[in-house]
Amino acid sequence: MITIIKDKSEHKNENIVELTRIVFDECGLEGELVIEDWDLDRIYITKEGREWIIRTWNIRENSKGRVIIDWTLYRMKPDGSSAEGSMGSGKTIMKC
Repeated sequence: MITIIKDKSEHKNENIVELTRIVFDECGLEGELVIEDWDLDRIYITKEGREWIIRTWNIRENSKGRVIIDWTLYRMKPDGSSAEGSMGSGKTIMKC
């Protein structure tokens, strides 16, 4: 289970925290992480000294007023130059 130690982003948002928790759980990853920042389509995370990015795609609302988010989780190379590859992807439905 993932534990979010701190949301260091400038604009705190519980939905971002919850989406981050869901993504890491669905990818079967455990440990502690810090949300460093986020923007319209990315969440920047540090986990055990490594950088991770959640890339969101195709965000839309369904007829029940819930938000559907397609996402991909990337672990960055140790030097931060680029992603090592996708660690998982999925679709999450959230009540916002």
